[in-house]
Order: sequence, then C-alpha cells, then structure tokens
Amino acid sequence: MEPLVIPEGQNTPAIHFDPESGKLEIIGNSIPEDVAGFYQRVFEWLSQYIEKPAPNNELHIYLNYFNSASAKAILDILNYLEALVDRNVNIQVFWHYQDLDEDMFSTGKEFQSLVNLPFQFVQHVSE
Repeated sequence: MEPLVIPEGQNTPAIHFDPESGKLEIIGNSIPEDVAGFYQRVFEWLSQYIEKPAPNNELHIYLNYFNSASAKAILDILNYLEALVDRNVNIQVFWHYQDLDEDMFSTGKEFQSLVNLPFQFVQHVSE
C-alpha cells in the first residue's frame, strides 16, 4: 500500500499517512470549501489501511484551526481508526496543541470522549 501524502494548502492541512510505520499525521488548518471532497481520499485510504494496518499506529493531529465541517471529518477519521482497537491493533492518538490555546485542548478532550481510542495530549510552548 502506498503512503498518502497531501501537501498543505492555503485552507487544507497536510496529510502524511505512512502505512509501513503506522504514523499518520494531519498538520495545519482545515477550512476547505469542499470538506467532503478534500477528505474523500483520506477516507478511501483509511478504509484500505484498516484491513492490513501496521502493528503499531500513531495518529498525530497538529491542527491550529478547523471549521465545524472539518470537525466531523476528524471524528470520522477517529471512527475509522476505532476499528483497529476492535481488532486489538495498537493505536494511539496524539492531540497536539499550543499552550495558550485552551479551545484546541478542550476540543481534543471532546473528541476523546466520543471515541474508544487512547489519547495523549501534547502541549507545545508558544514562541
């Protein structure tokens, strides 16, 4: 299976999903006009990946800002990855946020409460 690499756009996050290492990253801002269209490739890739995942998986979410439609897409990604837990495949979600951004931390906590995935919160010191 090929990695999924989508470069960061003006309103879209960078996506780096590596099937060999099991490291999945979403980085930047997610405010695309066509959220469904942007994330369609991600969902297609994940539906294949969860059939033959790496033994250890990490989803790193480094989002600075996202709109409500993107929040639904992020929840859908987490729901795809929940299938790994059901199959006893190791998965860890790393929710990255800036130390001054309490909203992003709270949003991560909300996502954590909605899915059966282990979350780790990673605070980054603002410059």
